[in-house]
Amino acid sequence: MSDISDTVKSLYEKFLMRDLLSFITPGSIVVLSIYLLGWGLDMIKSFFESLPFLLYIPIFGFLYIVGFATQYFGRLFRLIRIHNRNNENEHLNGLRRVLQRSNKEIQQHERFVVLKQMCGNNAVAILIAGFILAFKYPIWFLVTFGVIVFICLILGHYHNLLQQEIWEDFENIQTQDN
Repeated sequence: MSDISDTVKSLYEKFLMRDLLSFITPGSIVVLSIYLLGWGLDMIKSFFESLPFLLYIPIFGFLYIVGFATQYFGRLFRLIRIHNRNNENEHLNGLRRVLQRSNKEIQQHERFVVLKQMCGNNAVAILIAGFILAFKYPIWFLVTFGVIVFICLILGHYHNLLQQEIWEDFENIQTQDN
């Protein structure tokens, strides 16, 4: 029974949280907004229903790549950050301290990283989709909804970035106090 629960937990943490919500979902948001420029929802639905099941594998791969590109688009314009350090050496020192902790503590650190990544990537995807959809649907409530979701996600990104930094520095703070 433990093997099954470990497999489900690993699937949730490694695929659903990290890959699906952090990369495939933002990629889907961007690609769907582009499709909506030329097609209606009914056309998009019938198109995807007509695809053979095996084609979904490369489609998910493509959406992952678009989500990854979305993350770097956000980094390019300094909307999201990978770490909150002054330089890469400080970041690597923080990661070395994390790796010296227990597995449970390392998993908590990974959760902060994934939540930060998920919030930031989806915020940027919604921002991009908002710009794309503004060409076709200049509706005030669509813009208002997009702005509210963007602000909430970007705040979630920076909150989890701060949590990650505090978590990485906790051991360093403890040794300085002694």
